[in-house]
Amino acid sequence: ERYLTLVYNCGLNPVIILTKADLRQDPEHFVSEVEAVAFGVPIHLVSASDDTSLTSLEPYLAPGRTTTMVGSSGAGKSTLVNRLYGKTVQRTGSISTHVGKGKHTTTSRDLIMMPQGGMLIDNPGIREIAFWDVDNGIESAFPEIETLGSGCRFTNCTHTREPGCRILKAVDDGEISRER
Repeated sequence: ERYLTLVYNCGLNPVIILTKADLRQDPEHFVSEVEAVAFGVPIHLVSASDDTSLTSLEPYLAPGRTTTMVGSSGAGKSTLVNRLYGKTVQRTGSISTHVGKGKHTTTSRDLIMMPQGGMLIDNPGIREIAFWDVDNGIESAFPEIETLGSGCRFTNCTHTREPGCRILKAVDDGEISRER
């Protein structure tokens, strides 16, 4: 949700890529989880070791397109860049045997001209996203809460304990999850 808010606040169109699908027995479960919070956002389940799953990403690399990889440290962004390029153009690390996750490897932001004709920006992993000033990212990332919030009794409702809060009622009624 924070990544979506960040992307929307920058006026960009998000696409969610769930990497390392080969490391899970039931990776489709994660797609369902993401669909529940990323309304209308394209979601791609991929594995760097599976050419078939990578073909769904080809349209984002077309001539005239610029795509950027943003995600957590060790998520496999640079490995994915290398696979989409067709050879090693970015340094990658191995999976940590201690925690079973990728290691933070990329330390600079790189613009790569892809053989498909587009450009791809590989970014270092993000450990934390914090917001001080958000223009329209929140509304785009949480559209159902924005809509329900307009039905609150008070216009300055914080959705924490006010009487007549439409958000709290929706949580109690199971319309939206408390985590959301």
